[in-house]
Amino acid sequence: MNALLALLCSLLLFADTPVPSDPPVRTEAPRILHFQAPNYPEMAWQSNVRGKVSLKILVYKDGRFAFTDSAVGPPALVSAAKENLCSWTFAANQSDQPLPLTIEYEYRIDKGRSSAQLNTEVTYDLPNHVTITAPEYSPSCLCVKKKSKWKLFGK
Repeated sequence: MNALLALLCSLLLFADTPVPSDPPVRTEAPRILHFQAPNYPEMAWQSNVRGKVSLKILVYKDGRFAFTDSAVGPPALVSAAKENLCSWTFAANQSDQPLPLTIEYEYRIDKGRSSAQLNTEVTYDLPNHVTITAPEYSPSCLCVKKKSKWKLFGK
């Protein structure tokens, strides 16, 4: 009976004591040394192609990286995103294992603005997200041949 009472008391006394657990696994995010702003592919812009591209890479100890799984997104935009990512430079890190990183490129067309020239705005939250916004494509003039002379008509 005394042993049972002692067991119950010890359970009550130590009920709020935290149980030691394994330390959390620390995963450092790869640091970027050089970032070059991406462009909106002109043919994709003129064709009103927009969407998200998700690229998965592994960043090695020396800063080199390699693509992993297949990229997800519209093919014309995937190609541009991969090309841009190849211009990035990552810092060396202390990890013995390659650091995984998913980077999302978001290509947007702003319907509130229109232009015949491709001028983009790039915002980013590195290393995981890059947004490229372009105005809606709209040719600024319509060229019509009339009586052997070219005339320009504003749209």
